[in-house]
Amino acid sequence: MVFRRFIGHTGERKTIAIVGFDDEPQACALGLTSLRPPMQGMAHEAARLLLEHGAGSDGSLQVRLRAQVIPRASPPRRGP
Repeated sequence: MVFRRFIGHTGERKTIAIVGFDDEPQACALGLTSLRPPMQGMAHEAARLLLEHGAGSDGSLQVRLRAQVIPRASPPRRGP
């Protein structure tokens, strides 16, 4: 909804690239480039944090993992 208002408000025609998140099956069907979260890494880190917390550790509760870009038809490729 906000996206539609923004496009309508500018009154300009622009090429807009949309990238999805979580790489849902619909993204593949629509040709939508997506970010695929590292599910195995997330599960591993969640278990590690739970075990550390259970052992009385006040370890870091912030973990950064890298998502994988799954390129499809969007965004369109630009020339050199």
